[in-house]
Amino acid sequence: MKITERVLYRNLFCSFFCAVCLLCGAVLGKAQEVLTISDVQTVIAQAVSASVSLNQKVTVAVTDHEGNVVGIFVMTGAPMSTQVRSVGANGQGLEGVSVPATFAAISKAGTASLFGTDGNAFTTRTAGFIIQEHFPPTIDFREGGPLYGVQFSSLACSDVAVSGLPLGLSGDPGGIPLYKNGKAVGGVGIEGDGLYTVDREPYDNDQPFEEIVAVSASRGYEPPALIRADNILVAGIRFPYSNVPTPLAPAQIPFSNLPGMVTRMIRPTQPSAFTPAALNGVPGETSNRFPIVGGSNLTAAEVTQILGEAARTA
Repeated sequence: MKITERVLYRNLFCSFFCAVCLLCGAVLGKAQEVLTISDVQTVIAQAVSASVSLNQKVTVAVTDHEGNVVGIFVMTGAPMSTQVRSVGANGQGLEGVSVPATFAAISKAGTASLFGTDGNAFTTRTAGFIIQEHFPPTIDFREGGPLYGVQFSSLACSDVAVSGLPLGLSGDPGGIPLYKNGKAVGGVGIEGDGLYTVDREPYDNDQPFEEIVAVSASRGYEPPALIRADNILVAGIRFPYSNVPTPLAPAQIPFSNLPGMVTRMIRPTQPSAFTPAALNGVPGETSNRFPIVGGSNLTAAEVTQILGEAARTA
């Protein structure tokens, strides 16, 4: 790829993703729709019912729009851990390390939550498509994915993340965003195959049971079709959303009769960590954890002006 083309491509995606992030910040805490306890129970019941119909045993996690865990259910007999599979050069990462299955499920759900906005609906499959060493994946001599390395974002140890995702942002299929009346409200994550990885062959249309269960869990909470990732093109490349075209709809098992146990209390959407604000006339949200202050070379007024110009440009 020529340098001028590479710069153009990178700038195009960065502009797009910054707009997504700003939109996400603008709607955090202002969503007119939220997850209720009944919603969380319904999503979990649909996930477990689908798993039973497939003769699989999984861990289900549900998060609200800001990534707060609002429910975890572990089916009887579900694997308690999952192993990080190598996706690059051996010895250069965490390959072979076993982590709790709940960590993987939470990270999948949280990724779908944080990447789902009122304007764009991304899944963990979408994330896995744009974090690999080539973009699009499997095409040699292309530069790294636009979000290469983003899986280290939103770690629990981050000073930026409020809730934090145990394994950071996930690229492992099985995380689907949740919507109510077209508004992003959260995400659901499924872990059960014992492997935490990314899809190295995104064009083979494989349908892992974790993704089948996640899509089935989101039945009735789907995003508007127009904003799904597979309706978005960047540099002429269409993003994937899910390889599961139709969710399973087995007879739903009542929540009280589900085979397994709740390991994290079921609760509704949590109070937002953001408060309404406007910069340069652009409405959005701010976090009191990071107030605008002056530095050694910038005054608070100058910082405010810079942020305002960025918001207005976006």
